[in-house]
Amino acid sequence: MPVVTRRLAAIALLTLLSGTPPLAHAKKERAGSTPRSGAGSRGVRLKPSPTATYASGESPAERQRNEDARLRRECRGRPNAGACLGYTR
Repeated sequence: MPVVTRRLAAIALLTLLSGTPPLAHAKKERAGSTPRSGAGSRGVRLKPSPTATYASGESPAERQRNEDARLRRECRGRPNAGACLGYTR
């Protein structure tokens, strides 16, 4: 007997021995549960999303601004290639 057939046979046997059909059992569980509106439902507190900071204490936006300013400063008068691509204007 294949493994899938053995599992199905075991589930069917357990269902017959318990005396309740599997769908009736599932309906009972669903009927007793309360509807949920999602993660932000009443009574549930969500953790604030973590903010990324670098070792220097900068946020990602501050780091990007500083990086852009540095590249504009350093790439003045250089060819528009490599790291200076887009910063030579």
